Amino acid sequence: MVAATAGYSPPTEQWGLLSARDFLNIVHDVTTWSLTNFESFKAPCPATVYYHDWAPFLPPIFLFVTSYLRAWTPEHPERPMRLCVNPDERRNALWITMALLGAEHPAMPGTGHAIDRLTRQRQLFRGQNPAGLSWLVSRMQHWPEAYRDACWVAWEEFLLPPPVRACAVVS
Repeated sequence: MVAATAGYSPPTEQWGLLSARDFLNIVHDVTTWSLTNFESFKAPCPATVYYHDWAPFLPPIFLFVTSYLRAWTPEHPERPMRLCVNPDERRNALWITMALLGAEHPAMPGTGHAIDRLTRQRQLFRGQNPAGLSWLVSRMQHWPEAYRDACWVAWEEFLLPPPVRACAVVS
């Protein structure tokens, strides 16, 4: 990220084909998503939800956050990184951003081996708040299309219900 703030594009093999500006905009969108509670009640940030599964594989700077994010209100719809003062929440937001954006990431628990970016995105988005995912999809529309197509799960996969499987007719 430091190189991107100086105007250097991130390494394509790790982050996809992006300009420095696009990379920073995407990091902003994903960290804002992970720091925003889209529920009308206090809830943990998305990174904290997965913390216990990932803790043995994370660098020691990532700590469990015990506080909940404030409830969503029209007056406070988003919570970008610049408004977050809790260092644990900031670190965890960066962790989930790296997990979603990076081509390579430590193996997920129980898999025994590293998995590809799209599979990791499917696992991390599973069970997330639909309002939050809708917000992220709306932000994704401003990202480069070639990057979205190559490096992100199609929005239909995590917003629409799974296809209906064949059901037996019961009379």
